[in-house]
Amino acid sequence: MPRPKGLPKTGGRKKGTPNKATYPVAELCEKLGCNPIEALIAFCKSQHPDFRFAAAKELAQYLHPKRKAVELSGPNGGDLFQSLTDEELSRKIEAHLGRLK
Repeated sequence: MPRPKGLPKTGGRKKGTPNKATYPVAELCEKLGCNPIEALIAFCKSQHPDFRFAAAKELAQYLHPKRKAVELSGPNGGDLFQSLTDEELSRKIEAHLGRLK
């Protein structure tokens, strides 16, 4: 039976409770004095361009949201670009010019 409308939600994880999967890793990093963000920043400052690029790429995801790919399509979901014969193209151009007059 579903919870009645208006009844507050109860149970679940309390705010600020560490995630069970990531907590051991974070605890180990703290114990060893390792800060992954600081390490990436150090790589960004290195002289080797490949290290700099890879570290900057990793750090960027913490500073800026990832963008989704956008798919383009033509009318009615068809191809965006059509292959037209010279004759079809000429007819379309003449039709558009006729509308402009």
